[in-house]
Amino acid sequence: MIRTTWEWERMTLATLDELVGQLNTRMLRLANALKRTIRQTLTASKALDHTTTSVWATATGGAITVTLPVLATAYQPVTVSKRDASVNAVTIDGNGSVTIDGAATLVLAARYDIATFIPGPTEWAAQVGA
Repeated sequence: MIRTTWEWERMTLATLDELVGQLNTRMLRLANALKRTIRQTLTASKALDHTTTSVWATATGGAITVTLPVLATAYQPVTVSKRDASVNAVTIDGNGSVTIDGAATLVLAARYDIATFIPGPTEWAAQVGA
């Protein structure tokens, strides 16, 4: 089959468009993989933004609440750890009406209690460990 110059140009442009689309997808994946882990150390209640991935919470001065990022802007898991031995709790709030595995909050009560919160389409999923 003999192709005209126009057919070759059209095929080349389609191939280039496809390659550019694949390259953009790969660049976005790489950019997400290279995002730095931002850890915050908290001694008071705070609402997190979407850049925080790790929280060390110390409740020696009283109970504190860590409010997870707005679910619509969350693109990575957030890990919260209670770092002190006090009796004061660290409460994690799903942010507004957003739930954590169906519950409004999750409480870390003991030293070194830890939970990782994974953003889902409608709520946060929690993986809890000690």
